[in-house]
Amino acid sequence: MILDNKIAHTAEHAFIGSLQKCLNIQLEVSKVEHGETYHSAFIRQTIDLDFEKIVAAEMEVNRLILEGRRINRYVFKTLKEARENLPDLRANEMRLKGAKEITVVEIENHDVAACSMEHAENLAECLFFLVINMTKSANYYEIKFMVGLNAMNEAVNLTNKIQFICTKLGANYNTLEETISKINNQKLMLSRVLRNITNRSLEQIETKYISDNVKLVAKVLYDLDFKEIQKFVNSKILEKRTIVLLVNNTDSNYANLVIARSNDLQIDCIDLINKLKNRISGGIIGGGKTNFFVANINNSTSNNILDELIKLLSTRH
Repeated sequence: MILDNKIAHTAEHAFIGSLQKCLNIQLEVSKVEHGETYHSAFIRQTIDLDFEKIVAAEMEVNRLILEGRRINRYVFKTLKEARENLPDLRANEMRLKGAKEITVVEIENHDVAACSMEHAENLAECLFFLVINMTKSANYYEIKFMVGLNAMNEAVNLTNKIQFICTKLGANYNTLEETISKINNQKLMLSRVLRNITNRSLEQIETKYISDNVKLVAKVLYDLDFKEIQKFVNSKILEKRTIVLLVNNTDSNYANLVIARSNDLQIDCIDLINKLKNRISGGIIGGGKTNFFVANINNSTSNNILDELIKLLSTRH
């Protein structure tokens, strides 16, 4: 594990050096975390970083590994002395405060950084470097990477996954990106069509009246856009003395149930659902507020649930 961390930390230095060249800016690495299979470098977010630049830096690191760049180590009394001797030095000054000496690690003609951790003697010891993920938070980019045999094995696994995806999509390695782009465009088009169908179906629901002249909008729907249904419900309950009961059946075993009411009605949606739980096979799983409840129900019971809810609302006192 110590050896793995040593070569991982060395590879991280090479990667940051390459990334700095791609971006033409000095980066600040706030910390590096080591795990059993992958490692993470946290870079303070001072620039926009895209994966294209990550890949360019990754390729250069592997070229440097193949060249077998030497690793040199220097010790200085102060950070000032280190900077005077090595003007391109990367250093986290906050972490170096109070240090009795400054250890500097240099990758031959590539990167110079203040670091007291153990490193390889030659970049060739890293064997292979692979970035597997990049995520962005409010203050940092977290870049996950692998080195050595782990990286090689993961690269083979990724190749296998790409081939599996190609087979499933009816594409090949050269056309995969184009195929995915076409599928995404088709998905967006179909989503627009589904939204339009959903809105037309919702607009056609007839409003009924139950006790105390309360408007009831109730219907069992099939395979419609649930987000659009929720928007419709939110809009409807802005109308006075209105209750909405909608069930959206899907291809899965579950259907979406929405029960909501306008704020001028003293009806507890949670209480209504609780009264049904013991009488409906398959159960009701969900949550919400007294005026708006969303749940998953067994789609084979959707009509029954809607009828039971209407009955409870119609007979309430």
